[in-house]
Amino acid sequence: MPGKKLSQDQADILDHKVYKLSEEQIQLLDNIEAQVWYIIKPDICGFVNKARADFFGKDKAYFQGRMLQDYLNNEESEIAIAENKNVFHSKQKIFTESHIRNKDGELRFLSVIKMPKLDSEGNVEYIICLGQDITNQKLKIVPQLKDSDKNARIILNAIQDEIVLIDLEGIIVDANQKAVMLSGKSLHKLVGSKMIEILPSKIIECINLQKRELINNKKSIIFEIEREGSSFDVCMHPIIEMDGTILNILISFHDITIRKLSEKLLIDSKNSYALALEQANFYKDLFIHDVFNIFNVINMGAELLRNQESPLDETVDLIKKAITRGTKLIENIQKLSNLDQEKITIIKIDLKSVLQDVCQFILNSFRDRSLKIQINASTQDYSVKANNLLYDVFENILINAIKHNIKEEIEITIEISKIVDLNKNFVKLEFKDNGFGISDDQKKIIFSKVNNKENTSGMGIGLSLVKKIVDNYGGKIWVEDRIKGNRSQGCNFILMIPEFSQSKNF
Repeated sequence: MPGKKLSQDQADILDHKVYKLSEEQIQLLDNIEAQVWYIIKPDICGFVNKARADFFGKDKAYFQGRMLQDYLNNEESEIAIAENKNVFHSKQKIFTESHIRNKDGELRFLSVIKMPKLDSEGNVEYIICLGQDITNQKLKIVPQLKDSDKNARIILNAIQDEIVLIDLEGIIVDANQKAVMLSGKSLHKLVGSKMIEILPSKIIECINLQKRELINNKKSIIFEIEREGSSFDVCMHPIIEMDGTILNILISFHDITIRKLSEKLLIDSKNSYALALEQANFYKDLFIHDVFNIFNVINMGAELLRNQESPLDETVDLIKKAITRGTKLIENIQKLSNLDQEKITIIKIDLKSVLQDVCQFILNSFRDRSLKIQINASTQDYSVKANNLLYDVFENILINAIKHNIKEEIEITIEISKIVDLNKNFVKLEFKDNGFGISDDQKKIIFSKVNNKENTSGMGIGLSLVKKIVDNYGGKIWVEDRIKGNRSQGCNFILMIPEFSQSKNF
């Protein structure tokens, strides 16, 4: 079928210097086995010798002024045009390999030299191309390896990684036994195939991208790919000739699926260990802090007994309540220790009742201080989603408010209200004291364990535990100045605990 003709004037094409060859020159070129063709523009052919014409099964006249796309397929023509543009631009000869199908549809390997012909002004007039069919030499590589170095072949086949040797166009030149087995072809049929025939297109795109970098830098490249549910390390190594040009590329595929799974398990294990350590430290802090408070109460009761400064029944009752608090503490620690195994059950808690019990315990525990605690709340129900640890939350906040207040008369007002935040119902508590306040910098870290390292008085420990418990409820806690902008007038610790709703499943 006739190919496309050029839109240019045919006379101008035929007037090109390429066609000024003498009869002797033409006869000489027609009598050599190598293919010779002239390129007058990156995508236009001029003269070809007989060997070139016979390769495609065409008359020599067919190629004069013919576009490369007329007798090369899209891939072959794109590669050839790119190489020709390079020569026209650089004015330097290049050595390359072409993979072109002949008149019989056979894929043939050509070793090609493309040399620019320069005019008197140094411009490229045309390109002289010389191609030698090296297909037989290529296909003899594997037998030569077996004959010359059987040990190398044995080692290559013993490797469990897939190994293939390709040329710069992606044609497979050699492969080891593992690669042959996975390809489903014989070695003879695999050699000469393109990589795209045995690998998914996405992996080929990745390899081609890395190949461009390898060709530019002439250094090995290692990268990861996912293939059929498995992970692989891919290593691409350039085989470089004596003149510095890259002859072939050796590619190995190393299965790292087990390693990746092991890494994930190790990371998961580390995360579990870190979480367990965090929980252990939390339990330790909670236990130390609360036991310290309980022992203070018992010690105070013992002092009152010794000094007989208080009625015996009241003192004994105080000690019993402290012991009861210790028992509850142990129960709560046991519950917290199950956080990793199962979520602690959140139940309906009467917030106001718990708060009143805590306030009474605090008043009994600090009889040596002038202390006033006032709860401002309506008579409505304040049921929240919490558990017995809510007692610890209120106790820690009140104890901290007392310990860090140097005034003779300590006043703590607790405001209780209901609010809606982000379409969720909460019970809001504000613990307002008349202490000396907290600086803005301290407000930022008061609920963190970092604060504990800088504050040996214990405030940081208690409040970090409070935040941990409140977070577990899905609540919030923060601190503000009791009087906005004046920290010296005391603090306002604000809590938001999710409200219990009988109509909602929680």
